[in-house]
Amino acid sequence: MAFGQVIKKTEGSNHLARIITSPDSRGKGYGFELCNALVSIAKESGDMITLNVYRTNQAAVSLYEKLGFTEDKDKSTDENALMVKT
Repeated sequence: MAFGQVIKKTEGSNHLARIITSPDSRGKGYGFELCNALVSIAKESGDMITLNVYRTNQAAVSLYEKLGFTEDKDKSTDENALMVKT
């Protein structure tokens, strides 16, 4: 099981939020499938997609990088990275 949301931030910009995969479903590709679907939905109404991720969540950081997200270092903090995909 996995869950996530697309939230409209501004005109042309969407934010992915509350992305989670249940512990017993991790490592099976569900997170990738979910995020790929969320990106497709977000792209329908915007050119930029953002999301926040804890830096300590290396599995999530790696997944988002595989999907083409990069860190916006100017808007990130020591604990959280703001990831952007255009």
